[in-house]
Amino acid sequence: FLRSTNSKREVVLVTTSKNLAVQLQSMLADSGIHGCLITEERPNDWLTCHTLTFTGEHASRLANLISPFLQIKRKQEAAISLK
Repeated sequence: FLRSTNSKREVVLVTTSKNLAVQLQSMLADSGIHGCLITEERPNDWLTCHTLTFTGEHASRLANLISPFLQIKRKQEAAISLK
């Protein structure tokens, strides 16, 4: 999700694939967009979640990068508000 509240800009990407999360983090870091990767073990046979969080200027840069590809209007608007 993308959100901007109380002057805090944030982009959060969640996946159950550790490889995908690590690869995304590496590719974005190579582009100067740095985020934090957190792994959360889930109970009751649920899959482990890998969450990439980008804040501040890094969130704005990522929103600018992905905004042309967003198809859902509310997500497009959220990306614009992070720029």
